[in-house]
Amino acid sequence: MKSDGVLVIHDIRSPSGVVDWLVAGLAALFNGDAVWWVRQRFREGRALREAWREHGSRERYLTMAEVHVLCATALPRSRVHWHPLWRYTVVWTKNAAAA
Repeated sequence: MKSDGVLVIHDIRSPSGVVDWLVAGLAALFNGDAVWWVRQRFREGRALREAWREHGSRERYLTMAEVHVLCATALPRSRVHWHPLWRYTVVWTKNAAAA
């Protein structure tokens, strides 16, 4: 087994209030994510939109606060990155955690 490595987790998060919605929306406007999202929505057919809505109706996503708590417990010294449109990335380096 190797003594070092990197774990990257990229997932969807739950918004945590009105300020989070506003900040994420403004950030998405400035980096182009909002334009991409709107274009994709217009290209999707009704059946695809309904399938995604049904798929996500039973999902529960972590808030950023929950992500930070979980990472502090399970992946010490990991780096958590917030992204617009309700995404996040966690980067954990095994050799950095052992230091």
